[in-house]
Amino acid sequence: YARGRVPPFDETATAQVAYVLRGVTTAYARGVEEVYYFLLRTWFNREGTVQFGLLRKDLTPYPAYAALALYNSLLGGGRHAGSLTRAGLVAHEFATPRGRVALAWGGEASRSLVLPVREQPRVLDAMGQPVAVEGSAGAWRVALKRSLPVYVRDAVWLEALAPPVPRRGRIVGADPQ
Repeated sequence: YARGRVPPFDETATAQVAYVLRGVTTAYARGVEEVYYFLLRTWFNREGTVQFGLLRKDLTPYPAYAALALYNSLLGGGRHAGSLTRAGLVAHEFATPRGRVALAWGGEASRSLVLPVREQPRVLDAMGQPVAVEGSAGAWRVALKRSLPVYVRDAVWLEALAPPVPRRGRIVGADPQ
């Protein structure tokens, strides 16, 4: 996925990416110190029940595997610095060794995130691809689609929207470089 080419998502892959990223983020926001994804490979039992892991039966990765790797790369070593929930929008800001990063999503319907900052923000989708940002200084607009989170780099905008509520959850994993 990292070579500028992201395969099309089906509904299951989209739901899994959203579930994994939103779940891990919510856990850290609530003060959980460490989060583990317990099922690496998809598991089938004799009765036909399926539990989806991050790898297919043939050990090729689902998109959620790459999304979780990106999450760890961007937020690894960071601390939850604040949250915002407003009109279906959820945003969590993290202070990382590489700067401030927020993860934001907007529920099941598509919505827009307005960023009240002067310089055009750097925004990535859940798979690390750049997201189009429209508008001008003080009112940059990012479209949120399919309930998938987006990353906003240098996310000092959260303080402009609402004072952060500090939490103690720390993301362990990627070593800061």
